[in-house]
Amino acid sequence: DSEAFGHQLPNPSEASPHTSLFTFQNAGPQPAAYFHDKAKKTASSFTATNATAALFAEHHLNDHLLSYEHRLTSRIRKLSPGAVTYSSNNITDSTGASHPWGGTGMTVNRTLISQKTSHSQDPAQLSRWTSARFRGKQGHTLSLFSACRPCHSPTRLGSVWSQHCRYFASLSAPNSETLDPREQFDNDFIQAIDAALALGDAIIVGIDHNSDVRNSRLAQKLTQRGLLNPILTTHGTRNSPATHNQNGTRTPIDAPWVTHGVLVNRCGHCAFDNPKAAPSDHRLLWIEVDTTSILGKSLPPPGRSQQTALT
Repeated sequence: DSEAFGHQLPNPSEASPHTSLFTFQNAGPQPAAYFHDKAKKTASSFTATNATAALFAEHHLNDHLLSYEHRLTSRIRKLSPGAVTYSSNNITDSTGASHPWGGTGMTVNRTLISQKTSHSQDPAQLSRWTSARFRGKQGHTLSLFSACRPCHSPTRLGSVWSQHCRYFASLSAPNSETLDPREQFDNDFIQAIDAALALGDAIIVGIDHNSDVRNSRLAQKLTQRGLLNPILTTHGTRNSPATHNQNGTRTPIDAPWVTHGVLVNRCGHCAFDNPKAAPSDHRLLWIEVDTTSILGKSLPPPGRSQQTALT
């Protein structure tokens, strides 16, 4: 089950006209130093896919504690000048402060970044998601969300689950039952989705559900609001493979979600060993979107990235 699923990720020269490529991957813990081999390979993934925006999760970095050259945005700009990276980490918990578990973010290329009006992370500042909003022509607006739903791991002090339990316990009355982090994520994330829908935004989400994307509680809530998983909608759910290589039950736990007005031309899961992906135990997921459907216009090509070596 390590092979690709769906369409084959197009090379930059094979991109459909007037489209934008959005990717999502749980890239896994990133080294603190930009010159580490894994850091270089992760940074090069954005250039290799020629993505318009790359959404990612679980980077395990506190960018604010790194010197400028080691920050995620600096690493990627060495290969893709003009690209901007927004990342977030849990600022409510001091456990593993310099290398905290979790984190979400996105990298946006130079053409789409010119349309950005705002960016933020989840209101609780737990880095459960990172978002950005863009404005095109004729009233078209787009919200991007990169998100990670907590994995149930209560025995590990530094785990995202434990971080969230400590945070919600701090808000609760003494001796009261602590809120379930996953249930709280679902409620809070749906509020953010509802807010974007109320503004009339087209929405693209990349998320690690840490549960079956076909029938989880969150999947049901997203479906009820008219969002769909374009990969499984296009290619079917029966044969969909696992998106995490430690899963032996063919259960996809990572997914893109889009509102119905987002026109997806091609989409798929890359193979686990795809050289264009970041080195991770999660697949790279991608969707090729008709740009007019999300921004009311086409974007100019970003230009050829300078293949500057990360040294």
